[in-house]
Amino acid sequence: NVCDYLIELDHSLVQRALDGFSWPGRFEKFGKIYLDGAHNIDGIKALIKTLHDQQIKKALVIFSALGDKVFEQ
Repeated sequence: NVCDYLIELDHSLVQRALDGFSWPGRFEKFGKIYLDGAHNIDGIKALIKTLHDQQIKKALVIFSALGDKVFEQ
């Protein structure tokens, strides 16, 4: 692809970096509980996609937002 042409990347190095990547608060598992810090509509959409991709068919979601957030969506 264009990126490969413009930038020489060692794909195995990129894969190793991604394998060790962790983003605290993003779909972290604690026993039977998953914690996700989704705080806007895009984050909620990403959470729903992740639940679908992980084939989690049933989930209880507890959502909290500060007063200045548009949470009605």
